[in-house]
Order: sequence, then structure tokens, then C-alpha cells
Amino acid sequence: MRLRNFILSALAFLTAMASCSKQPVMDEPTQTVRFTVSLEPGTKGIADGSQANQLIVGVLDAEGAPLDGYRKVVTRTPGQAFSFELPLVKQMQYTVLLFAQSTDRFLSSSAYAGASGTAAQLFSIPLPTSMALNDELDDAFTGVSTFTTSSSAISMVLSHAWGQVNIASARDITDITAVSLSIPGLPSHYDVRTSEAAAGAVTQTLTITGEALAGQSFSNGPSDYYYIGNAYVPVGKTVLHTSPTLTLTRSGVPAETIVGDLPLCANYRTNLLGEL
Repeated sequence: MRLRNFILSALAFLTAMASCSKQPVMDEPTQTVRFTVSLEPGTKGIADGSQANQLIVGVLDAEGAPLDGYRKVVTRTPGQAFSFELPLVKQMQYTVLLFAQSTDRFLSSSAYAGASGTAAQLFSIPLPTSMALNDELDDAFTGVSTFTTSSSAISMVLSHAWGQVNIASARDITDITAVSLSIPGLPSHYDVRTSEAAAGAVTQTLTITGEALAGQSFSNGPSDYYYIGNAYVPVGKTVLHTSPTLTLTRSGVPAETIVGDLPLCANYRTNLLGEL
């Protein structure tokens, strides 16, 4: 786990996309392919995914059109890998899109409650414009695999969908009653096919609000810090540099601090530390 310290003062709803739907041609020779799905290892900043208990499966044909007949929702018991089977036409190219989430710790969409919806809904995830501080929304993973059917078994490893920001102060925080972190320049959508922020998307500001966590402290090098809280930020694997605004309300009086250059990246933890 790489740790990023920023010294200063550190989803999702799924939407349908219009597309034409093709059904598999079942009179062609098929082969049952079993998929085993594991999750990217956890880090100190991001959870291990043990709470991710639901896997959304979408399948595209060689032209990239969704095969709605193959869409499914797979569940697992704690400690076990996700696994499922698909009857695929031999020597045919497919793309499998996967989205794993915790049904208890994720901003899930009603589109995936049951058998409704299509594989096209996995193309692009609109990112939220606001989130609550200290909400454990970390158990979300995405993955994609394009292959030609020739094997009866395929293994996939899914990647974390976002990174984490930890906020801590070298000053006593007992007088802090509220905290807000506004992060500009974030993409509006997350592309499951590439595990990256959608290219050319209109940027947005994600506002994270909540109460401070008083009474917790930790050491970082020679300094001690009081832990204020953490936030999960939906970003891709490419490092995003942004300048957020941190607002701390002390004894009823809000005060803003602009962070100069905060690096964010999926499966990374960025620490925002200092005399806050």
C-alpha cells in the first residue's frame, strides 16, 4: 500500500444506456464457461472487500452490443469467491463486465434489485455529487475481460473503484462540530469497461460532509494527529490532481482552507494532515 501524505494545514447509482439488444444464437455449438472472480487485495486505506456480497454480470458481443439474456446477479457467502457459469458459443468473442458491491455498504441502485436491467447499465456509472463523511462505501470493485470462447474456466480479478482521503489535525479537534471537503475536477462518470474515469466527461465537484471523529489520535512520523474522518472518492487508476476546499466548523464558526494540490487514485490513501 503506497501512502500519500499531503502536508497542509488526504456510487453509486447505475444507469441504463440506450443500445440495441442481441440474444445469443443457441443453435450454434456452445460451451459452458465457469468464471471464478476474486477481488484486488485490500490495503490499510481501503478495505479487503470481505463485505462485497453481490456481483453484477453483463456480457457484450464482439461488436460491443449487450447480450441481455446473459445478464445476471450473483451472490456469495463470506470467505468464498464469486463464481458463475455462462453457456457461450464456441470460438465467439465476448466481453464480460463485472461490478461487485456490498448491498449494505454501497449506494446501490434499484435497477439491480432483482432480474431487471440490462448489461448496458454496466457501461457507465454516474458518480455522486455528494457523499457523507465516514460512510464505509469502500467495498465496490469493477473488472472487464474480452476473450474468445475456447476454455471452460476463466479467472478474473476485480479492481477497487475508488480511493480514500483521511483528514487529521495536529491541533485539538474537540471544538470541531462539522467538517466539509469539496473536491473539484472529478469526472461525472466511471467507465466499467476501462476501470477509469470516462474520457471527456464533464468534471464536477464532490462535496463530502459530516461530523468530526473526536478522541482518536495517531502518529505519522514525528508528529501526532487527531483523526477527523475519512472519505471515499470515486476515481480511476490514473492519478487525479485536484485542489479541494476543506471547511471546519469550530464552535459554530466555519473556516475554509484551500488545499494546493491533492493527488487521488483508486486503491490509494491520501492523508490530509496539518495544523487544521
